Amino acid sequence: MSSSFRSFCRYFAIIISFCLIFSLVGPNFTKAAPGVTGRTPKKQTVKADIGDIPNKLPKNKLELTSKRTKYSTRYLHPDGSFSEDIFLDPQFYQDPSDKKWKKIDNTLKVSKTKAGKLENTANEVKTWLADQAGTGDLASIEKDGKSVSFVPVQAKSVKGSIKGNEITYPEIYTDTDVRYRIEGDMLKEDLILQQYHQNTFTFELKADGVKPVVGKDGTISFTDSKGNKVWYFKNLFMTDANGKYSDKVNLKLHEEKGKTYVDVVADENFLKDPKTKYPVTIDPSIDTWDVQHDNFISTGYPDSYAFSPTYMMTGYHSVNGTTRSLVQFYLPSIPSDSIIQSANFNAYQTKTDATNSTIDLYRITSNWNGMSHGTHSRPLATSGIRQ
Repeated sequence: MSSSFRSFCRYFAIIISFCLIFSLVGPNFTKAAPGVTGRTPKKQTVKADIGDIPNKLPKNKLELTSKRTKYSTRYLHPDGSFSEDIFLDPQFYQDPSDKKWKKIDNTLKVSKTKAGKLENTANEVKTWLADQAGTGDLASIEKDGKSVSFVPVQAKSVKGSIKGNEITYPEIYTDTDVRYRIEGDMLKEDLILQQYHQNTFTFELKADGVKPVVGKDGTISFTDSKGNKVWYFKNLFMTDANGKYSDKVNLKLHEEKGKTYVDVVADENFLKDPKTKYPVTIDPSIDTWDVQHDNFISTGYPDSYAFSPTYMMTGYHSVNGTTRSLVQFYLPSIPSDSIIQSANFNAYQTKTDATNSTIDLYRITSNWNGMSHGTHSRPLATSGIRQ
């Protein structure tokens, strides 16, 4: 690991290229087709488990949409090889009308069914956001007839500013903006403090088909009637304008007069510290219980793990110490006769504190949980660089 520090946008992809030991047409294809034995007439079409393929090689890279999964898709290349693009965040959803996997589109549009609301364009997790705060539910998420809604207490009536998949409500509290962004299945919320005014923000929770439950580790999840977890609040954190980080942000669940509330409580010492540079962003995001296996750990916070930020850290950081990023992908199945030619890991660099630094990639060799590892309990990894 280099001594420099780098921050990466939390949008990862791994591309695996593989070549089947048969070609698209001709005897080799027929011979290697899985599940087929004996001789096959030349004109008989034999399908391997690689998706819908054309009779001729494409001139350009062609997506085999029948092989999409929630996190991946497959491509056929002009040379007869195939590749899988595998993502860390959900990219596709299965349309219940035709059972086909379609591209997620979380772009906000005016809702045709709910007055005064905006909704994401295409996703199995439906999200509604008010076009104006102070008029009831500010944000709602729904899946399979279950839903959770949030109503900010004592919020001002302000018009939201829309940009793609996000909306910002300026000055919804004194010196504080609220921004929502839909990423994959997650509803990401940011409380943006322009200067210190308060450290506690209260939201009323409205749940239908689920109920909030506080786990032994303090995590608040939403479970259905069978006890299955549907959504959960990710671990909270906050950062200042210089990237100074603190995980001293807590959620407190309580009930008053038959209503359920959650308080977002940020550490006053961090907010009042003269070294803290505003604006400060607090992140209380909610996601589906499809536990992501990615986080970054640091020697500066050896008992903590950061899987909520939209970035990952690696290298040395003046506040966090030595940091490492941990990533695990949901890998799709590929034909058993495939020969892996190459695999590429792609990440987007958003910040660096050094030039000409090198990031090494290692294989994790032990089981790990993206929600429970700090540097004191980090998983085992190979000793050599993965070439």
